[in-house]
Amino acid sequence: MRIIHTSDWHLGHQLLGQSRQFEHQHFLNWLLQQIKQHQIQLLIIAGDVFDTGTPASYARTMYHDFLVKVAALGSCQVIVTGGNHDSVAMLHESKSLLTAFNAYVVGGIEADELPVRPIYNDEQLLAVVCAVPYLRPRDLVRSEAGQSIEQKQQQLAEQISQYYKSCYQHAQTLAQDSQAAIIGCGHFTLVGGQVSESVRELYIGTLDALHASLLPDFDYLAMGHLHKAQQIDGKPHLRYSGAPLPLSFSEADKPKSVTMVEFSGKQMTAHKQLQVPISQPLLSLTGSLEQIIAQIVQLQAEPTPERPTWLEVNITQQQYLSDLVERINSHLDDHYFKLLRVKRIQQVNKQVLNTKQLSLDELSEAQIFEARLQLEALSDEQQQSLKQAFKALQLQLAEQQ
Repeated sequence: MRIIHTSDWHLGHQLLGQSRQFEHQHFLNWLLQQIKQHQIQLLIIAGDVFDTGTPASYARTMYHDFLVKVAALGSCQVIVTGGNHDSVAMLHESKSLLTAFNAYVVGGIEADELPVRPIYNDEQLLAVVCAVPYLRPRDLVRSEAGQSIEQKQQQLAEQISQYYKSCYQHAQTLAQDSQAAIIGCGHFTLVGGQVSESVRELYIGTLDALHASLLPDFDYLAMGHLHKAQQIDGKPHLRYSGAPLPLSFSEADKPKSVTMVEFSGKQMTAHKQLQVPISQPLLSLTGSLEQIIAQIVQLQAEPTPERPTWLEVNITQQQYLSDLVERINSHLDDHYFKLLRVKRIQQVNKQVLNTKQLSLDELSEAQIFEARLQLEALSDEQQQSLKQAFKALQLQLAEQQ
């Protein structure tokens, strides 16, 4: 059995106001070819199919068109699980219809049904998938008055662990004495996972990461949420596929891929990263204004590209220049570059926070909050409590978008 594991498509995403529609369509066309070429029998999409809970109509169309084209191949089944960016209700709108196209969609967990799906080839049972989506705290536990943060974290970790164990036990029942692989899905941070700039800090309640040891011993665990392709604890069967597109300039120079896994019965016999071709180049330049201009001039001496590169410029000099963007644009050839952002690299401290020259759009929400905390005389315990409350509020606001 051959599987492709992917996640974090973020259909409908915009990078600094620029649509990613062309890139996503290019990726989906490429992915369809990989399914055909490698004779894939199961495609797992481990969360964050869409960038928001209310994606643009074109993003929904791309999603449905792709699943219809996969079904037309006749040999590949699809598992889709919801992520923290996805709306459960929106994913479930077409859930029943998509079952006719061999696509099993789990936007969120339901009280009366465990998301466990057997995968057959004709009458042969190939695998049983525990298609666990992003777990929202309200689906698992209720807060109790007087609990400390540590108690809440422990309770939630235990509930997540128990939910996975229930799914795994049900999968074992379905597998019976066969050699079918038992595969898990998840969308959260495992301890040891490497986070990139574009990944929103994901808290399940107050829990920021979970130890893999709390999960059952899956033959393969298909994870989503972290945008960098990676394995956890050096174990190739515990894996994040990573996002197929760079979702921020911090990922511009990182290769993007999907994971192909081969099984012989329960045994994983091979795994490989299939590198996604770049359809929209991104480039981030850092230095003084003079250094940036010199790099731009040098790059524009090369052959003209098919598409202009989206450009981010980070200026390291602290001198305030009101016409900074105009100076850079005056050296840009539109056939080579499209300037999306210019920012100054600032050291965030009390003095910087108090300067009138600082623009808030040059700082992240976390940097602003951290700098504001420095202005107060607070104990370590008070600071930790406020940081936890801030992160929980960020998550609540993100889920309402």
